[in-house]
Amino acid sequence: MATSLDLIWIRQDLRLHDNPAIFHGGGRPSLLVFTLGDFPEEQKTELARAWLHAALKSFANDLDHRYKAKMIFYPGTLLEFLDSVKPLVDIKKVHWNHSYTPAGIERDTLYQAALSERGLEVEAHAGNLLHEPWDIHGKNHAFIEHFSPFQRLYFDQLSHRTSLDYPAHVKTEIVKGVNYGTLKELKLISNQKRYDDLLDYWDISEKAGRDLLKAFVKDRLQHFDDSCEIPSVQATSKLSPYIAWGQISVRWIWETCDNQGGGEDAKTFLNQLLWREFAYYSLFHNPQLLQEPFSKDFERYPFRSDAGRLEAWKTGQTGYPLIDAGMRELKQTGWIHNRIRLVVSSFLVKNLGISWQEGAAYFLEHSIDADLALNTVNWQLVTGCGVDSYPFSRILNPVSQGEKFDPEGIYVSHWVPELRNLPEKWIHQPWNAPIDVLKRAGVEMGANYPRPVVDFQESRSWALDAFHAMNGNDEIYGTG
Repeated sequence: MATSLDLIWIRQDLRLHDNPAIFHGGGRPSLLVFTLGDFPEEQKTELARAWLHAALKSFANDLDHRYKAKMIFYPGTLLEFLDSVKPLVDIKKVHWNHSYTPAGIERDTLYQAALSERGLEVEAHAGNLLHEPWDIHGKNHAFIEHFSPFQRLYFDQLSHRTSLDYPAHVKTEIVKGVNYGTLKELKLISNQKRYDDLLDYWDISEKAGRDLLKAFVKDRLQHFDDSCEIPSVQATSKLSPYIAWGQISVRWIWETCDNQGGGEDAKTFLNQLLWREFAYYSLFHNPQLLQEPFSKDFERYPFRSDAGRLEAWKTGQTGYPLIDAGMRELKQTGWIHNRIRLVVSSFLVKNLGISWQEGAAYFLEHSIDADLALNTVNWQLVTGCGVDSYPFSRILNPVSQGEKFDPEGIYVSHWVPELRNLPEKWIHQPWNAPIDVLKRAGVEMGANYPRPVVDFQESRSWALDAFHAMNGNDEIYGTG
C-alpha cells in the first residue's frame, strides 16, 4: 500500500526562516523535493549553478541539523518526479512558494492544472515578495508607470505581512524504493576553480545572509544615505545574492530595518527593496519587457553591433579606469557596486552604442545576484526606454563619476592595479597625464593599459544625435 504524504517543492527559496511552503507544509509527513529540471533557463549559467550547488548543500545541512529532515535531489521536473514515485507514494497536497517571472508563472499555472487533474491539492504561498504583484492596483486599476506613486502606495497604504518564524517541525519521510539522489549527482559544478573562487568571496548559506543583515543594521544602516554611493567603502548590505536565491526573506529584511526607527537612512535602503517590488510588478504587467523596450520609440534606435568594443567592455579593457574596475570586479566576484552598475551600463549603451539587451544578457550570466525582473528593468532604466526611466540624455561620464565617488582612486587601484601608482589627479583619466607622470607610475598607454576605446564627448554627441533623430523631444540634462 502506498504511503500517504504531502510534498514541499523547493525552488529559489533556499531558507528555513519565513519560508511559507515549509512553514505550512512541514507539520505533516512530507517529501521535500528540489527538481533541477524546473530550474529557470536564465539561471543555468556556470556561475548560477555553482552558487546553487553551495546553497543547496548548506540548505540540506540546515534541514538535517535543525530537524533531522532529508531533501530529495531530483534531476528532472516535478511532474516527472511524481510519475516516478506514483506506485510508492500517495501524494495528497503539494506546497510551493509563488514564482513571479513570466516563465515561472506560466509553468506554475500549467502544473497546478495538471496536479488538479491528478486529484492533488496545490497550496501556493506568497513567499518571496512583500506583496503579490497581481494584488497591487493603481487608480482605477491602471498600471502604475512611475516609482514615486508606487512607493507612496507601499509606505502609506499597504499593510505588510509579518514574517514567519522557523517552523516548529519539518517532518520528512524516508520511503523505501524512492531514490533520494545526491547533490553530486545533479552535476552542478562544471568548473571547480570557478566554484572555489566563488567560495573565497562568499559564504553561501542562509546563516550568512542573516549575519550580513545583522551587521549591516548594527554598523552601517545609520550612515547608509551618506556612504552607499562610495564603491571603496563597505557601506552596502551585499544582501542582493541572498535575496535573489531566496536565502533570506525580504519581509524579514523590511521588518529588521523598519524596527530601527524608520529614519531617512532606513527609508533610503528600504526604497531599494521597493524598487525590486516595482520591477516584478512591472514585469508581471508587461512580460514583453524581457525582449522589448517599454518605450516603443526605442525600437528605432540605431544600436551598433561591434564585437571588439563589446569584448573590451566585458573584460575591463575600455581604457576608462572606473568602467574597467567595475567590469573586473564583476568578472572576479560575480557582484558589482550599484553606483558602478549604473556607470558601466550607461557607458555600454550610450557611449559604445551597444544595445541594452546585450548588457542585460551579460549581467544575467555573470552576476551572482542575477534577478530577471530587476536586471531587465534596471537596464531599461539606464537606457531611457523603460518604466520610470532616466532621461536618455543622462549620460554618465566615467571620469567625473570616478572623481566624485572614488576621489582617491581606492576602488580603481584595487581592481586596475596597473594604475595604482598614478596620482589621484590622473587615475581616472590616465590618457591626459603628462608623459613623465605615466613613466614614474609604470604606465604605458596602449601597452600595459589600453587607450580609450571611444572619445567620451564624441560618443556622447553621437548618442544624442541618434536619439534626436529617433525622437527629438528630450531635454538636455547634462553628463552626470
